[in-house]
Amino acid sequence: MSTEKHENSIYRAEALQHKQEGWLGVSYLDIPSSLSICILTGMLTVAFIVSIIIFGSYSERVNATGNVIYDPPAVSLIAQNNGIIINSVASEKKFIKQGEVIFSVSDETETNLGATKFEIEESLKKQRDILLKKINIITTEAEENKTYFIERIKNKEQEINSLNILIKNAEEQRKWFEKKSGLYEQLRKKGLARDSEFIDRKKDYYSAIVNLSSAKVKIITLQGELLDLKNKISATDRESDSAKKLITAEIAGIKQKILNIEKQREYLIVAPFNGKITSVTAHKGERVKAGQQVAVIVPLAARPKIELLSSSDSLGDVADGQQVKMRIAAYPYQWYGKVAGVIETISEAPVNIPPSTQTNSEGKALFRITVRPVMTEQQKSLSLLPGMKVETEIYVRTRKNYEWLFMPVKRVYERICDNTQ
Repeated sequence: MSTEKHENSIYRAEALQHKQEGWLGVSYLDIPSSLSICILTGMLTVAFIVSIIIFGSYSERVNATGNVIYDPPAVSLIAQNNGIIINSVASEKKFIKQGEVIFSVSDETETNLGATKFEIEESLKKQRDILLKKINIITTEAEENKTYFIERIKNKEQEINSLNILIKNAEEQRKWFEKKSGLYEQLRKKGLARDSEFIDRKKDYYSAIVNLSSAKVKIITLQGELLDLKNKISATDRESDSAKKLITAEIAGIKQKILNIEKQREYLIVAPFNGKITSVTAHKGERVKAGQQVAVIVPLAARPKIELLSSSDSLGDVADGQQVKMRIAAYPYQWYGKVAGVIETISEAPVNIPPSTQTNSEGKALFRITVRPVMTEQQKSLSLLPGMKVETEIYVRTRKNYEWLFMPVKRVYERICDNTQ
């Protein structure tokens, strides 16, 4: 077979010869089938990505953290003093009525002679009773003294009244003797009366003046004694009141000691309202410390809500009614899913939180956001307890994906327009 190359052929002579002399027949180009599958898959992928870019959207989110609360709020039951729980009816999810005793706590110390605090309390009660009797004695003595002084005052007043009458009569007698003395003086000048008679009338006149002056001095003395008696009554009242006040203050101190001992011996923790007991941390026979939380009471009509704290930088696009997604720390969202919610209220002023308790290191003002959880049928079995930590995503704005992709271009365009203007 000639291997000369044809003048108009684009193939080499060796290739043409191999084609003519091949044992397996005419050769041709075979495209692999996997290549077409890859091409089709690539085209579908590109179409899917383009459709996502054109029709898809994304949401801007604001992250906030908070806790589970109850509305009306749940109340923590706190131990008042150190002691041992001697009686308890608390159990999880038990309904309790207002005023019902939940815990009885005692801190009594027993010795060979009996309960120590009981003996101290009895001794204090005896002291209190003695002081009460002392008050009664002081009151009785004061009343007796006042009665005695009142009787003396009445006598002095009668003496003063009698002296006033005597002074009145003495004044009239003095005037009569004065008139009589003047008459005898005229008669003596006329020679109708003797000098001895005139002198006797003059003596009677001066004697009346002396008696009148003595009576006036006596009445002044009686008035002074009357004033002293009235002052003694006032002094008796003051001394009695002062003594009773001192004893009353001492009794009040003893009563406070008795009350403190009774609290230490045994005090009761009662339910402040109708509700359900939860978060029981202490049981009968266990020792509790002052200020320790022993249980929590949730009101019957209480509903769980989420209280979030968000900085002012994130509140611009947050409004009532917006949807949120929450991750409850106690229930991993990988297993239980995210809990939906709706924003109910946003505080109009920042809340007062100590800087040491703020989660943001910058110390920015924090605002309170209240969220109402919307549970699905599968999530209704979840128990949201007060204090559970919550992380929240607040969806504030939705945009198309292509807007996000072309946002840098838009910014450049806006800058160019601003520079040209």
